[in-house]
Amino acid sequence: MSAKYSPPSQPTTHRGASTRDETRPARRERPRFRRTRAGLVLDDALGHHVTMRLVDERVFAATPAALRRTARVLLARGAARGLLSFGVADTHLHAVLACDRATAGVFAQTVEASLRAVLSLPVPFEAARIRPIVEQRHLAHAVRYALRQDARHGLALDPCRDGSALPELLAMRVVDTHLAARVAARLPRWSRAELLALLGVELAPGPLDFAQLADAAAAAFALPELDGQDAERSTARRAAVQLALAAGLRTRRVAELLSVTARSAQRLALAPAPRAALRAVELQLRLRTALAARERGDIDAEGRSAADPPLG
Repeated sequence: MSAKYSPPSQPTTHRGASTRDETRPARRERPRFRRTRAGLVLDDALGHHVTMRLVDERVFAATPAALRRTARVLLARGAARGLLSFGVADTHLHAVLACDRATAGVFAQTVEASLRAVLSLPVPFEAARIRPIVEQRHLAHAVRYALRQDARHGLALDPCRDGSALPELLAMRVVDTHLAARVAARLPRWSRAELLALLGVELAPGPLDFAQLADAAAAAFALPELDGQDAERSTARRAAVQLALAAGLRTRRVAELLSVTARSAQRLALAPAPRAALRAVELQLRLRTALAARERGDIDAEGRSAADPPLG
């Protein structure tokens, strides 16, 4: 006669104790959104991803001057609002901020108003798209996505990355010198090598192409050009003069490159330029030297010298 079936006994627990099987992974809690007049809001979001474009989707930033002016606006409006990354395509821009939804909304409004004035845009922006960033992996993806708008859209308008936050992250620009620290605090696993790879060329040591000195100095401060007598332009010229003289160029040649008099170049050489400015101008010049070498075919698309032996 077969044994009588008895169901498996249930685990006994003390009152208030959990009966969940501890061998199973805990169920991942879904983000809790609340509905507001501005849309769905996630109170504990890691940040927000903002997308802005004009109502007719026209091109608004397709030249180095326009890209630098746009970058200056984004950096100025984002410095106090947790700006981590941005990237400008021809018809729109992306920005990633470590802030709440309300702050992201204010950022979008002030950026749009400033860009309309700075770029003399004849039409307004459409309502900004603001999306919460809900997890660490999402944050890393959003920051990188904003930096690679050229690759995303197949554009070749910005080889020097003037319209992105990459120059701040690589110390190639000195407009917001705290942005790199904000990113490092939230994405500590990112390395400088990963960021350098986004440039598309290697900033290798070697001779510099000083013919592009003026543009490199302007780019280090996100300036359209060096004409003018304000403090930023004066510092940019001072750094350029001292970098070129340290490399062995004669004062007269440096003056020609910067469209100043020889006496002005001598005066600019006297007061030491900030170390960060010198480094930024050097890196900007090194980038332009590498890009010019690639154009000539001296290096390939991956930044390797044409004289190097094939890999493998």
